Amino acid sequence: MITDKQKREIVQAAKAYMIVKKVSQNQLARVAELIPAYVSDMMNGKLTTGTKNTPIKDQYFQKLANAVGYQLTKGLWWHIDTANYIKIANALHDGRADKMVRAVDGDTGLGKSEAIEQMMRENPVNTYCVECAGDQTAKSFIETVARSMDIKVAGNQYNLRRNISKKLLQEMDSQLIIDEAENLKDAAYASIKGIMDDVKGKSSIVLIGANEYQAHITKLADKNKTPFPQINRRIKEGGFIKLNKWSKSDLIDMDVISILQKTCKNMGELRGAIIKLKTEMLNNPSATLFELSEILLAA
Repeated sequence: MITDKQKREIVQAAKAYMIVKKVSQNQLARVAELIPAYVSDMMNGKLTTGTKNTPIKDQYFQKLANAVGYQLTKGLWWHIDTANYIKIANALHDGRADKMVRAVDGDTGLGKSEAIEQMMRENPVNTYCVECAGDQTAKSFIETVARSMDIKVAGNQYNLRRNISKKLLQEMDSQLIIDEAENLKDAAYASIKGIMDDVKGKSSIVLIGANEYQAHITKLADKNKTPFPQINRRIKEGGFIKLNKWSKSDLIDMDVISILQKTCKNMGELRGAIIKLKTEMLNNPSATLFELSEILLAA
């Protein structure tokens, strides 16, 4: 439960963030994935919203805190710059710098979401991220991109795509991140190629996928299916970044050792923690580092 005092602290942190990053309340709402009216009420010191004074749920204050990088409590988990996290972060930063298309291919739980969230916090005004859903059509995908950029959804697919490109070109160092790209329908790539053509050399596009995403794109390109030869060529110019499979070697890290040292007061507690982690790894081989760390919370 988030106390009223903590909620006020979150709002103060958000106000400071807005000043430093020079963002509006609407832009902050987009980054936090909140309804603008909720953010407006929060920033005015309200704990309720609407004519019925409905309490603003704790989860919305938590989302606002996450968006501005405000940590409510010192949690068990500390961020670790794993090799995969660094790869993703570099892909995002390098793409913004050289304006070349990039794609990241890796399993879930390897740091993709965390790297995206960090990029959004650092560049809230001109960074746009859209998550692709498996049931999206090509039209609904481009509509989702438009909404994420505060573009009015009107007209046909071509006009929406042109408006998206126009906004990207209007903003300095803009970046469009297409997450969970493995869910994209093949037809959606016509619009993506159009955006790539429109903003080439002037804006950044990064596709992030899983489930052998690179192999999927390459296979369609080899079959000469439109527009995948062009999509594949554009990505290769900037680079396909392949993430490594998670393994036990990820735990051989001084930061992880430091976490265990801070968490365990003595060797007995350390032994108990290691047993818990080993048990979880045997029962759940695909567990992420974050999930493993949560095991240490159990007394």
